[in-house]
Amino acid sequence: MIFKPEPIGISPITMVVKVDGERTKDERSQTEGWSMENAVALATVEGLFTIGCALVGVHASFEIKRKKRYRRTQAFCWVGLFSRGLIIFGPALILLSMILLMLNKDEFRRSNNELEAF
Repeated sequence: MIFKPEPIGISPITMVVKVDGERTKDERSQTEGWSMENAVALATVEGLFTIGCALVGVHASFEIKRKKRYRRTQAFCWVGLFSRGLIIFGPALILLSMILLMLNKDEFRRSNNELEAF
């Protein structure tokens, strides 16, 4: 069995088999696996998922300003982590904001008590 790289545009590795002195290619690798349409569909779904999670993260910032429900705000921040903004920098900032929210949990309680007083 000999593995031989092919030119661009064709399957990168095809199997060449010698049978009775003749060399034949195994064409199964070109019919199985992912097609370009499948790759585009997967990338589109992944992109829409990323954008949706980013929008939930933006909504979390509005929830932080409202100071109404602490746990729901943390849950929105957690979903926002899946937006993968700038791969490392974005999630690190989201985690930092979640830690700051934990430290300022009393602000949520105070604003809820003020609302009940009215």
